[in-house]
Amino acid sequence: MVRYVSPAEYQRLMRERQRAIDEYNRKVDQYNSAVKRNIDKYNRDAAAHNREVERRRQEQIRAIEKYNRDAASHNREVARGQQEQKRAIENYNRAARAHNAQVQANEQRRRSALQRLLSQPVTVRYEVFHNSTITLNAAFERLEQHVGNEVSDANDDLVLDLPGKENANSLEVMNALLEGGPLSDVMPANLQGSQLEDVLQRISVDLNARWQGALFALNPRNPDAARHFCTSAREIIAQILDLRAPDSDVINAIPNCGMTKDGRPTRRAKVEFILGRRGIGSVELGDFVEADIENVVGLFQVFNSATHGEAGKYEMSKLAAIKKRVEGGILFLSRLVG
Repeated sequence: MVRYVSPAEYQRLMRERQRAIDEYNRKVDQYNSAVKRNIDKYNRDAAAHNREVERRRQEQIRAIEKYNRDAASHNREVARGQQEQKRAIENYNRAARAHNAQVQANEQRRRSALQRLLSQPVTVRYEVFHNSTITLNAAFERLEQHVGNEVSDANDDLVLDLPGKENANSLEVMNALLEGGPLSDVMPANLQGSQLEDVLQRISVDLNARWQGALFALNPRNPDAARHFCTSAREIIAQILDLRAPDSDVINAIPNCGMTKDGRPTRRAKVEFILGRRGIGSVELGDFVEADIENVVGLFQVFNSATHGEAGKYEMSKLAAIKKRVEGGILFLSRLVG
């Protein structure tokens, strides 16, 4: 049955309906807003998650790339190290072969020179130097045997190679003096050339100047060439020992060292001091150094014992032999004192 309402009632009903519609729409809007917020939050979280995933993926990619780079670099370094090691081994082997060949050559040279020396007569003039040459060779053989029985006493160049060259030099020079022939590796015309300048310069400027004076005196036109040369060389050897082994230092280091009649450490004590400072405890090397200096001094005595003028009567080949022996002895001593 149709119910009739008044206009006022109709307006009230319409307002209530509109309020209901508005409330419905408001709740729909709230719902939609809530849904939108949830969707937006989900999208934000999903985007953040995706960014984090991507960031981690990029970090992983970078880590993998860095690992690959580091691995490649490591492999290159390993390969380079292997190549360097291989080259070092090859260089060492070449050096060892060359060293062994040189040792064999030096030993053959020494034996040949010794055989020549023992097979020829010795004049009275050279008897002292001849005996000291034989003594030096015996000292080298003892040193060689000692080094062969030891793992290492110090560096081989100083302990055995240089003494070996000194010994061979002494034998060849003695043969050259007795036979009158030239040395195979010495050009007599070049008496003024020298390999000692830089070596002596490092020890003392005065020593180098004295050596230059000694070379200047070593001239075949100088009637007393050998005597002047040997006198200067003797002073050089004495000064090298005094500069590198001062008396006070030797006494402080070796209180019970041997002393000369005038109260100074002996030459042997100075040699022991120098070897000790270089960490070399080889008695055999000390004996060799002493014998080597004595050998050079023995050569000086040969020429200083002659009457004035006779000492200079030597052909170029013998002057070259004298220079070679003295120069070798000074060079050896200079290397020894460091």
